[in-house]
Amino acid sequence: MNTKRAAACAALLLATGGCVSRHWTAPEADGVVYDQRTGRPLPGVEVYRQLGRYQQEGVGSTGLDGRFLIQPERSWKLMMQRTDPGYFGSYVFRKDGYVSVTIPYGVVTGGATSSRPPGMGTQRIELKPER
Repeated sequence: MNTKRAAACAALLLATGGCVSRHWTAPEADGVVYDQRTGRPLPGVEVYRQLGRYQQEGVGSTGLDGRFLIQPERSWKLMMQRTDPGYFGSYVFRKDGYVSVTIPYGVVTGGATSSRPPGMGTQRIELKPER
């Protein structure tokens, strides 16, 4: 983008009350995944962040003790004045031989622009064996 075009875009943005800011778009989550049948911690469960219907990204997996920790996500967003940002998605827990579990989340209003990352708290996830 050339300098004149960038200046024109910046002037338009300021004139219409928009701003660019860094927002939390996904919360932190931690917990333990268990085998629903045995009640034992389940290692090697893949954890994905899903945004929309088709977009997924791997964010980690459970350790030998079944524990997981998902870091919050933050990104730069263009916002117009008088709008409250809201971000919605889900965390998906998958392991071969088990039925997947999806946990939805939302980061809305003040949580998206807070200086502290939003959190879901400690989760207890149970995966049901397929058979």
